[in-house]
Amino acid sequence: MPQLPTVGEPPVVKIWYGEDLELWTPPRCTGWEPIEFNVLIATSGRFKHTGTMAELLHRLGAVSAMRGVQYWSHTRETWRLLVLDADALNSPDPNDIRGDFTDAELVPGRDHFLWQHENTPAGKLVYRLNVLERDDIRAILALENTEALTYLFVTVFNAGEYQFLYFFDRESDDTWRYYSLVRVGASFNPLVRQGGPSYINRSVAMFRHFAGIPTDLEPPVAP
Repeated sequence: MPQLPTVGEPPVVKIWYGEDLELWTPPRCTGWEPIEFNVLIATSGRFKHTGTMAELLHRLGAVSAMRGVQYWSHTRETWRLLVLDADALNSPDPNDIRGDFTDAELVPGRDHFLWQHENTPAGKLVYRLNVLERDDIRAILALENTEALTYLFVTVFNAGEYQFLYFFDRESDDTWRYYSLVRVGASFNPLVRQGGPSYINRSVAMFRHFAGIPTDLEPPVAP
C-alpha cells in the first residue's frame, strides 16, 4: 500500500499494470485469488470522522448518494460526474430497485447488490457487495461485477474481474485510515491501460465521497 498521508492531505494513489507485478500474491485479508490482471490501483488516506462505525457504514450504504460524485477529467480539463446513476437492489436484476442499505444490513455473511452507471468505459454494471469484516474499529467491504463488460463488441473483463476492496480503520477518536484496492482482471487490453491521471482522480473522488469531503475540491490531484 502507498504511504499514508496526514489528515487534510490528498490521498496517495499508486498504479501498477500486470507485467509490473507478475509474481504478486494478494494478501489473505483481501480474499482475492491470484489471477492475471490488467491494472491494480491502491489508494491510502486519512480523514476526520467523529462518529461511530455504524454512522460511517450508513454513509457507505447510501448507494443513491453516489449520484453526483465528481472527478477531475485530465483529458477534458473540467470536473465531470463520475457516477451518473446508482441504486441499491434486492437481487442481481438491475430493475429490482430498493432503498439504500442501512448500516444494520451491512454485516458479514450477506450478499448485497447494487447497480451503477459510471461515466467511464465500465458504463452500466451490477455489483455484488459483501462486508468481509466489521466491528467498532475496522470494516472491510468488497465489491465485484456480476456480469461481463463488453465494449465495441470486445469483452473487456468477465464477471468477477472488476473488483474493489475498501478498508476503514479507526486510528483515534476522530481520525480514520482508508485503504482501497481496485483490480481489473483478464488479459491485456489497451482500453484498460489508458488514462493514468483519470484513475488517480477517480480514486480521489471515491475517497472524498466516503470521507464526507466535497468531491470537486480544488485543486485537482492529477490536473
